[in-house]
Amino acid sequence: MKEKQYQDYKRLTKEQMPAIRRLVRQCCNFDHGECIALDNGAGCECVQAISYSLLCRWFRAAVLPLDPVLEASLLGGATKRCASCGEAFVPGSNRAKYCPACGKVHQRKMDAAKHRRNYERRIRT
Repeated sequence: MKEKQYQDYKRLTKEQMPAIRRLVRQCCNFDHGECIALDNGAGCECVQAISYSLLCRWFRAAVLPLDPVLEASLLGGATKRCASCGEAFVPGSNRAKYCPACGKVHQRKMDAAKHRRNYERRIRT
């Protein structure tokens, strides 16, 4: 089975470039500006570090998922805004309303309110 080729080499925006540059440095094949995977004896500059589009398949498959919001904006995925803090996040389901950090806080508040109601019911009876 042939690997699907990435046909749409869209240019990165000014907001996406710094995030891509940071992620490139986390790539396991990145070594002082050179790509180990492309190295055939002579130094080969990292393609993703110098381009203004997504070219490296390894970067798309292994490194880009480290930033799910950036991955969704580049490869076409769904992002939502958190109802509490307004931060963009990739929802785990279509019912997600809060980012993971705010979701934990909201769940604790809801649990506390439920326990308070149950406690008041027990005291009245």
